Amino acid sequence: PDVTPVAAPVEPTSSGLGWGVLVLAYLPVYFAYSGWDAVIYVAGEVKKPSRNLPLGLILGALCTTALYMLMCYAYLDVLGLDGLKEAGEAGTATAAKFAADFPIAKLLVTGLIALALMGALNGTVLGGARVAYAMAKDGMLHGRIAKVDEQRQVPRAALWLQAGIASLFVLTGTFEQIIEFVSMAMILTGLFTVGSLFVLRYRQPNTHRPYRALGYPIIPGLYILSSVGVLVMMVVSCFRSTEAGAWYPILGLAIMIVAFIIHRIRTIRQPSRSLRSSR
Repeated sequence: PDVTPVAAPVEPTSSGLGWGVLVLAYLPVYFAYSGWDAVIYVAGEVKKPSRNLPLGLILGALCTTALYMLMCYAYLDVLGLDGLKEAGEAGTATAAKFAADFPIAKLLVTGLIALALMGALNGTVLGGARVAYAMAKDGMLHGRIAKVDEQRQVPRAALWLQAGIASLFVLTGTFEQIIEFVSMAMILTGLFTVGSLFVLRYRQPNTHRPYRALGYPIIPGLYILSSVGVLVMMVVSCFRSTEAGAWYPILGLAIMIVAFIIHRIRTIRQPSRSLRSSR
C-alpha cells in the first residue's frame, strides 16, 4: 500500500535543497521499509533461527526493495513528477488514469490497497503483541501479559494491551500526527538497537555470536550518525514551527525516554527478576 507519512514540519532552506528537505525525504522512505525486520519479533518461534532469520531478513528486504522500486517507477511513468506531487494517494491516482478505458480499474486498485493494508495490519498486530509478551516474560511488564491463551495459543493480554494503546492514539491524534509520533519513536528505537551492537561487543567480546554484522563498524556507525542527525533536525524543526500539532513528534521522544528510565530503574532494583521469570 502506498501510504506516505507526513513528516514533522521542517522549513526548507532558501537554496531548495538543505538538511530540512533531506529529512523530509528520509522519513517517508524510512517508514516505507519499516516492516522488513518484523520477523525478529517472533524469532523465538522460528525453526532453525540461525539459518532462517538471516535468510528471511535478506530475502524480505531484497524483495520489498525490488517491488517498491518497480511500483515507484510505474507511478513516475504514468503520473510524472508533477502529477505524483499532486496525487495524494498515488496508487488510486495511477489507476484513475486508466479509468476512461477501464472504469473498474480504480475500484480494483483501491480494493487491492485495502486488502494489502489488512494483511499488513494483521502481521503488525500479531508481531507487535509478541514484543510486550517477551518483555513481560523478562519481568519488564506485568506478569499477566506473559500468559498465553491455552485455546488459541496467542498472548491475549498482550493483544488487548496493544489494542488499548493503539485506540488511545487513534482517538487523540490525526493520522499525520500519529505518523510523526511513530517516526520519531521508530528512529530512536533503531538507534538504540544498532548502538547496542557496539556496547555488547565491547562488554562481552568473547561471547559466541552466530550472526555476522556485515560492514561492522562502518555500516552500523553510518546508520547511527544518520539517525542522530535526523532526530536532531526533527526536534529543531518542531520547536521552530508555528503550525498546530508540530509538537506531536516530541511526545514520541518523551515517551521513549520515560520508558527507558523506567526500564533502567526496574533493571537496577530487580536484576535477577528476568532469571526467576524464565524458570
